[in-house]
Amino acid sequence: MDEAFELLISPKDLGTVQAEQVDLSFSVEHNRLEHPEDEIESSWEAALAKNPRLFNGSKFRLRRVSLVSSTCPPVLTMELGLTSYKEYLGTNRLSAEKRKRFEDDGQKHGDKGAHFSNALGCEAVLCTSDQQMVLLRRSGAVGTHAGLYNGPSGHPEPKNLGLDDVLPDPSRELSEAVRRELFQSALDEVVAETGVAVETLSEPVLMGIMVDSTQKPDALFFVRRVARPFVAPVEMEEKGMSNN
Repeated sequence: MDEAFELLISPKDLGTVQAEQVDLSFSVEHNRLEHPEDEIESSWEAALAKNPRLFNGSKFRLRRVSLVSSTCPPVLTMELGLTSYKEYLGTNRLSAEKRKRFEDDGQKHGDKGAHFSNALGCEAVLCTSDQQMVLLRRSGAVGTHAGLYNGPSGHPEPKNLGLDDVLPDPSRELSEAVRRELFQSALDEVVAETGVAVETLSEPVLMGIMVDSTQKPDALFFVRRVARPFVAPVEMEEKGMSNN
């Protein structure tokens, strides 16, 4: 079964960009706006009743992304706040009728996605040393898209930066730390889901931003498996290794 998606930023337009080409702003101003019809807790309880293995956690929220292609190299601008997996299930997974009301009310704030979690995920295209691409089948225990195939994927994690539900004062240093976490998350997911040693992976490059049919966004990365790290003969002898 195919899953519908839309490219917000296409690899054709973006090419590939390194971390320093991403202008990222992280602030409470980019958080989701509450809606009078929110039923976050009740939807979470219903989801837990179906799948007790689900757990809530803080996630980064993508408010806006745009590409400045007039510069050389191009610059990708991203605005991130905080949300949670619970908010994602309670907003992005709404019925079509209720979703339309949320979008219409969001337009009053100049943003039809203002009332949605839009929790930012990451997905990696992992190219092996023999030029193959890695696809993994999703577990049946996940909250969404169970049993479908994709690349190593997950989320950049606010907890890795000591962030939870409360945002500290915005700063350039904090935004840069979030940017590093975004790129590091691609490597973390590849290592966790394939067992490939991080030392054998290239630095990740961002090649696009997509949303699924619920408008949940994913940052798309390209990672290459490179040759095994060189080990000097002296080191090999110390470790009891052989050239043969």
